[in-house]
Amino acid sequence: MSYRSACVCSSYVRELQIRWRNRSREGPYCCVIDSTACPLHRPSTMSRSFYSPKHHAYVYKYEVAVHPDPPHHIVWVLGPVRGHIHDITIARAAFIKRLVPEERALGDLGYLGEPHAIVTPIRSPVTQEEKHENKELHAVRSCVEREFAALKTFAVLRTSWRGELQNHGPAFLACCVLRELAKVVKYR
Repeated sequence: MSYRSACVCSSYVRELQIRWRNRSREGPYCCVIDSTACPLHRPSTMSRSFYSPKHHAYVYKYEVAVHPDPPHHIVWVLGPVRGHIHDITIARAAFIKRLVPEERALGDLGYLGEPHAIVTPIRSPVTQEEKHENKELHAVRSCVEREFAALKTFAVLRTSWRGELQNHGPAFLACCVLRELAKVVKYR
């Protein structure tokens, strides 16, 4: 990685830290959180720890939190994490510790187990009220899925990574920087 790209990535990390401190605490959720998997070519060492049974592939996972209000800025990026680690385990490692006690994030069913910090949909809704609540939660959660779709337009994130594993994290951050710059230009 060149010096210039290292400066861009480190300045973006600082920007993420500022956004995290200044995030809006209005509304029921401070952010919407989810993890995405980026495929890897089979690693030569410790390949079992990179294998994700869910994706049937070797992956690096990234946890991303997005502000629920437009333009849905990215406020948290954690990763890369090896593919076999579950979403809630990644969140417990750092994200939940950073939340103020009154704050709650919105997550998918992969984040069951931390109801004081992350609101999840009802697993098997029975009543119409539960189904309606799940529909509302999914409507709010869709912003993080749209961000993942936009990030995966970069071929480096959707195709199998064949480079050095330590360079994948800066590449992911660079794609996040480009995505945020596109939003700045669009919403000017």
